[in-house]
Amino acid sequence: MKKRILFRLILSLWVMSVFGCGFGGFSDSSNSGTSSGDSDSANDTKVSGVVSKGLFKNGTVRFYAVNFDGSETLLKTTSIGAFGNYSARLSSQKTITSGSYNGVVLIKATGSYIDEATGAELTIDDSHPLRAIIANPSGTLNASVTALTELATRKALAVQRTGNQLAATDVTNANALVSEMFKVDIIATKPVEPDLSDYGFGRASTTQAQKDYTLALAAISQMARNNAGTLASTLNVLADDIADGAITAENATTLQTALITFLASDRNVTGVKSINSTNLANAGGSLKIVRLGTAEKLGAGNIIGGVTVTLKLPPGVTLRADLSAPEIAEKEPLSGVVKGSGVIAAGVYVKASYIASSGALPGMVTLSLAGAHGFAVGEFATIMCDVPAGMSLNSTNFSIYKNLNDPNDPKNFKAVDGNGAAFPADIITVEVLPD
Repeated sequence: MKKRILFRLILSLWVMSVFGCGFGGFSDSSNSGTSSGDSDSANDTKVSGVVSKGLFKNGTVRFYAVNFDGSETLLKTTSIGAFGNYSARLSSQKTITSGSYNGVVLIKATGSYIDEATGAELTIDDSHPLRAIIANPSGTLNASVTALTELATRKALAVQRTGNQLAATDVTNANALVSEMFKVDIIATKPVEPDLSDYGFGRASTTQAQKDYTLALAAISQMARNNAGTLASTLNVLADDIADGAITAENATTLQTALITFLASDRNVTGVKSINSTNLANAGGSLKIVRLGTAEKLGAGNIIGGVTVTLKLPPGVTLRADLSAPEIAEKEPLSGVVKGSGVIAAGVYVKASYIASSGALPGMVTLSLAGAHGFAVGEFATIMCDVPAGMSLNSTNFSIYKNLNDPNDPKNFKAVDGNGAAFPADIITVEVLPD
């Protein structure tokens, strides 16, 4: 009996040694890893994305754990597809002894791509890979690897040069900073082919953010061409500039000029001809959050059924919007640019339209909010405004639109009760809330 049990135990161990047992690391059926066995699990983190400077045509993506001492441990290697795509799994168990994977993951990509500004096929090798960096990945997520994520990676890793350990907040803050500068989520958004094909701007589902991201990368290529430099040298200039958390007005202008040059060149086959048809007119600039609120006559205690209000923007300030129909003056702001806040509960209808400045006319954003159960006075909206590089603004630079010559102008402020009746102007007022 004991011999049979011993035999079964030995047989089980032999089977495990031949076929492997899943103790974690990155796992994917098409990929190789360095962990002691890979297994697909419902708890695996699934990481996918594209590598672009334009889109890579081939190459390799490697995933590394960034250790407390700054060293890197290779976790996984996967290949890049013909349109820059890659995918891999991060197992729910990092090692045989640890629980769910957490920490900082560094992604490095090498391969070849077609330079947008010159049309030349270029190669990024192991000496200067494109990198992205993410913290505590979980679930299913996209992680693009681009020239912009390379800038964010350098910003995040800079803390190690001061003798400090790299923290998840350093990674999150660096990605947010570069996303703010280039007006697109550099990790979650996938760049596309810079053309009118179904893999590029020609696909109906290609978003404004994807177009903006793709053109931002093209602008960096054009910067390198304009300065007779390389991608590496251009990224060095930008990385050095953002080390203090901001891009100088000079370099922001250089970037915008490069985009204008690319859009006017015969290398541009995206169908976009003007920088004003992108959300990159203030690339390199900062973000200003503006809050709107209502007030009422003391003791009124009114419940508002709905409001309409228009905010006037200072010269040069823009909003990120869907710019796919240039013939239409009023644009819809992108998701999250204008949102209800403060007293606005879930279920309240929020609608916004944006008109860019034209000549002497300022840029404006008109908001309409309505709720079946109404809402109290107080803060009701937050607006994310893109500010040119080198410009510093506060709330007093923004104002509420009021057409004194036409009280019925639909852009004028109006507050109504639950029955749709307008409140008198001296009962409910609106203002730009102070910083």
